[in-house]
Amino acid sequence: MPPKKGKAAGGGKKAKEAEAAAAALARVTQLKELRTAYAAQCKFFVAEPLPSLVKRIETELKSADGPEDIDKLILSQMSLNPGDVYSLTTTMNAYSALTGIYIWRAKVDIKGLEALANFLTSHPTVATLHLMDCQITAVAAKHVQTICRSSTGLKSLLMDHNPLGAEGIGVIFAGIQDNPATVLQRGSFRYCEATPAAADSIGCALAVNATITELQLDGNFLGDAGLGLLSRHMRSNATLQSLYLAANQISNRNPPPASSLVAPGSTSSLPFQPSSSHNGRMVGGGGGGGGGGAAASDPFAAPLSTFSAATATPLGTSQVSMTTPTGSSGATPLSRFCATVATDAPTLTFLDLRGNHVGDAGAELILEMLKSRKALLAAKQAEGLVVWVTERMSEDLFEKIWELNDAMAGSGAKKGGKGGKKGKK
Repeated sequence: MPPKKGKAAGGGKKAKEAEAAAAALARVTQLKELRTAYAAQCKFFVAEPLPSLVKRIETELKSADGPEDIDKLILSQMSLNPGDVYSLTTTMNAYSALTGIYIWRAKVDIKGLEALANFLTSHPTVATLHLMDCQITAVAAKHVQTICRSSTGLKSLLMDHNPLGAEGIGVIFAGIQDNPATVLQRGSFRYCEATPAAADSIGCALAVNATITELQLDGNFLGDAGLGLLSRHMRSNATLQSLYLAANQISNRNPPPASSLVAPGSTSSLPFQPSSSHNGRMVGGGGGGGGGGAAASDPFAAPLSTFSAATATPLGTSQVSMTTPTGSSGATPLSRFCATVATDAPTLTFLDLRGNHVGDAGAELILEMLKSRKALLAAKQAEGLVVWVTERMSEDLFEKIWELNDAMAGSGAKKGGKGGKKGKK
């Protein structure tokens, strides 16, 4: 006679409870071993146990609901010497539950970075690494390069607020470029003092990379020269979806010769940090049309591009023509970038250009880029595109850009949340 359903269900429930109890017991055993190993490693490397980690282990062991795995290691506002890092990494070598390391505003010695690199290259379960404001320079960046070149599990890398400069950025992206097994999806290098030369290293990596979908470069010094270098490689990338270029001194001008570019910190001022208020709509200071007036009288003002939605060509065959008003200095990096994004970067669905004062001429380029992308979207040849801009242009152009943003947001592009209309400032 087959067993009754009620008994079978009861037996199944007991089996699940027994399995959960066994798993909890295994976690308790593992955490106790972790506590013992950490104390031993700290003693070996002559380092004081980090209170945050000790507290986390004790909290989990005393949890009435049973312990949870320590999947995230969060270290903030401290100074980590090599002994601290070595004791941590050697303790965690046999701990497979760790998936993320978050080090924020903590100075990390170069030897400590070396220890971290050795650990991460042999620990593929760690998918997230944050090294924010850790005073990492171009010299120390070689250890981050080792991580990027060898890791097969890292999916998210955040290096914000480190003085890497163009050299440090180049070293790290060379590591990304050299790793055929990379699974990196998100990179953030905000406020890293990256000059135009960094854009070429970034572009070269993007040209061959098939995994990165989001790249944040806000608050650097890429400028028009860097935008031009970046646009050279954009058409070779088929995975990037979100690109953040806010506050990068992009002004829609033809840049001076490379030899005359001013280094960050000498005579140029630091870029302001964009706010996320207004749902992507930012007041950049001054009147809405102030930037447009300046651009109209500026000898370096960009010519208007003539690429349009009506003449959008199939992807991969676009020949965007740009006419130049008499007396102007030719197509600008912004005009070339907009032409590339419009038709040759079909996967890009979000672009942040806030904090870059491109004036009315630059706004026209962005507007035409959106019109071309909307036509390709209608023809099912590209994804929708949303572009966040600063309100330092004519109100009419600003509103037209946002109308197109709203029209394409429903296609899967990043939504800006238009919200209520704002008055002119």
